[in-house]
Amino acid sequence: MSDLLGLHRLVSPIPLDRFKRDCWGRKAAVARGPVGRFGALSDLPEVWSAEALVLAQRGPITVGYPRPWLRGVRPAVAPTADYPAGEGLVLHHLGASLYVRHVERLDPRLNRALSSLRGTVGSTTQVRCDVLLTGGALPADPSLPGGPIFLVHLRGEQRWKVDGEVLGATPRAARPGPAPRTAARSMQDRQAPRRAPGTRRGTEVSTRPGTVLYLPGGAARLTASTEGAMTLVLSVPPLSAIEPVLARATEMLLRVEALRAPALVPPTTSGKRKSLASAGEALKSLPGALRGLDPRRLLAASRGRRFLRTPGVRASLRHLPGQAGTSVLSVRSRREPPTEVTLDATFAEACAWILEQRPGFWEQDARLALGLDGESLTGLLDALQQAGLLHERSA
Repeated sequence: MSDLLGLHRLVSPIPLDRFKRDCWGRKAAVARGPVGRFGALSDLPEVWSAEALVLAQRGPITVGYPRPWLRGVRPAVAPTADYPAGEGLVLHHLGASLYVRHVERLDPRLNRALSSLRGTVGSTTQVRCDVLLTGGALPADPSLPGGPIFLVHLRGEQRWKVDGEVLGATPRAARPGPAPRTAARSMQDRQAPRRAPGTRRGTEVSTRPGTVLYLPGGAARLTASTEGAMTLVLSVPPLSAIEPVLARATEMLLRVEALRAPALVPPTTSGKRKSLASAGEALKSLPGALRGLDPRRLLAASRGRRFLRTPGVRASLRHLPGQAGTSVLSVRSRREPPTEVTLDATFAEACAWILEQRPGFWEQDARLALGLDGESLTGLLDALQQAGLLHERSA
């Protein structure tokens, strides 16, 4: 199994097309399956102890106070605070929860696993990964980031309360009938907090290793957790219409010599004059180049190339007996002799998806569905073009 964590693997067994149509940016969803489908990420709980996470952070760490600590002091005391690494670890052993940010910078395996989510449809080129590690008591309010997030549960059990409906959630069991009204019960009813008019009823979602909870707005409340439960919090911001324009503008700015490292400037006086003169000419041409950017054309180009199935060319995929994970792709046409290509499990899965796409697909959609890095996907598409199965549609 590939170590790349594609969106199709995160939301499985929910069909990717249904998730993109019904849930992305609109509705929460929960996907349950074996934790092994996350590849190398399934081993992170054994590698990332609380001590290892804190020592690798090398900076302040966010501590979530347990609810019993805040009784009688809220709202004067915030439910979370940043502490030095050592103090945060001590508070964790006393029952507090830890929220470690940007752990993708700490583990090369995680960074590689998330590479298939970067630059895909519906996300920016940055996918942030945080870790929520609960302590011996339930935290008052975990500081989840805003925007679309995936809660990938790796260890322990938790229960979340999500606003509105959740696709894939287990229907709430029928409640027993009301108990006989007594004077004590009438007093409890009057003291119980009532739901504000117009607010939506929440959905309780239980998570365990292998569960992924998607939240389009990052709004959820942790209502129960076992000690030491570990959850990855993946932030996948929506793609902004201006982002491709800004990326192109950044490329142009980096070409200006005046904005490069000082070491590039020659130490001699004449060298400095030549460098400053060329930088001045570059700065003069920059505004005109930026005005020439076409946002619509850049957005269209961000989807990559468009591939179509070649008419009259047939293809089939079969598994080789006695060779686990190995398949053969056969491509046949009327004019050319048949071509056979031996594939491993990862590329066989990718070819099976490509054969299902009729009449064709966009390059970015393939990267989103297959979880392949850009170099591997480009090599596969080029090979299928050479075999005559696909052809690129010109703009």
